Amino acid sequence: MAVTPTDVATELGRPTPLDPTTETQWQSWIDRAARLIERRASRLGVDYLSLDEQTVDDVVLLAVAEHARNPEGVDTYDISVDDGRESRRYRHSTGRITITDEWWSWLFPSSALGVFTTQTYGEPDGARVWTSTTEWEWL
Repeated sequence: MAVTPTDVATELGRPTPLDPTTETQWQSWIDRAARLIERRASRLGVDYLSLDEQTVDDVVLLAVAEHARNPEGVDTYDISVDDGRESRRYRHSTGRITITDEWWSWLFPSSALGVFTTQTYGEPDGARVWTSTTEWEWL
């Protein structure tokens, strides 16, 4: 199953059918997210077609839905002290589609082995693998 703009609308709880402009925009983002995955697979020497199709669809859907929630990557929050109140805007990204490290590890579990782990007592890190039961197991 390939991700469609209707899938993104469902993920976000938005009504369908979508207006043509939104549908075209979201389809562009879906295509871009798929190309990001394809490029990463190429850099890692993995055949893109050998990736689990459902996992690829999950990652594309999550990345596009997250981008659709806040396409400019701007958060606004209020600060209030006593009688004063100030509203601030914070840009947390560049407004690009982002695939998180966790999602990358779903796609390429062997490239994520031992990432960001440390042992403080001189023993080498153990390797963790993603099992079919969707849990990490230590080797």
